[in-house]
Amino acid sequence: MFTPDRLLEVNVLIDRADWDTLRFQELVILDEIFSPTCGTQPWSSPYTYFSTEVTVDGQTFSNVGVRKKGFVGSVSTTTPSLKVKFDEFVGGQQLNSMDRITLNNNQQDPAHVKQCLAYKFMREAGVPAPRCNFLHLTVTVDEGASTTIAVDQIYTHVESIKDPFLRSHFGSDQDQGRLYEGPLSDFWPGSFRNTIEPKTLSSAADTTEIDALTTALENPALSDAQRLTAIAGLVDINEFMTFWSAEGLTGHWDGYVDDQNNFWFYVDPADG
Repeated sequence: MFTPDRLLEVNVLIDRADWDTLRFQELVILDEIFSPTCGTQPWSSPYTYFSTEVTVDGQTFSNVGVRKKGFVGSVSTTTPSLKVKFDEFVGGQQLNSMDRITLNNNQQDPAHVKQCLAYKFMREAGVPAPRCNFLHLTVTVDEGASTTIAVDQIYTHVESIKDPFLRSHFGSDQDQGRLYEGPLSDFWPGSFRNTIEPKTLSSAADTTEIDALTTALENPALSDAQRLTAIAGLVDINEFMTFWSAEGLTGHWDGYVDDQNNFWFYVDPADG
């Protein structure tokens, strides 16, 4: 599914009313920023799943959940990025042992190559990064008496950061460790800390490491040496420096290094 020189063929068949609702769903960032709850909780999600028929390389699946994805920069009403979840409405339904696929529209990359090249570079540098290849996406809209083609474009197919990814890189599932996403987030007291999004029940219930790291970074009573010791008890410093360097070398302006956005971190059950 992730062979770099293989182009997947994906067709999504969706009702007209559902397609028009899906493609216009979006996070209105100014509404979020000026909301009374801004900074007190993770950002809200405006996206909902719609039942569709999905065909991947000739395999057809019915009642598959499809929703729009994206935070701000990649959002499109004509060629939206999509999450395809095979078991959203049918329990246990999978594609080649995968329960979901992620389709990115490359809105900010007309050449369609940056994401796969950057992830390949990061994996070879030792940074846990998703596998990636390409697909030809066709979205067919059911008009009732006829169908129309709404999307006919090359997309990037990116591995989701879920159990298969965690097992590959850490040897554990997300329910064993604790997985978090950071959209416009950081380890600061207050708003940026509160927008960190728990991705598992265990991460929602236990923020011990996040609280401890925030304290270590902000405690004015600590010397630099004491601060580094405190951080090293919570963060794998060598892995973090490799990650930091890789983001810098790829010019990744929308990740943690440059924008404190769209990053993930994982509390590994093997060592904390």
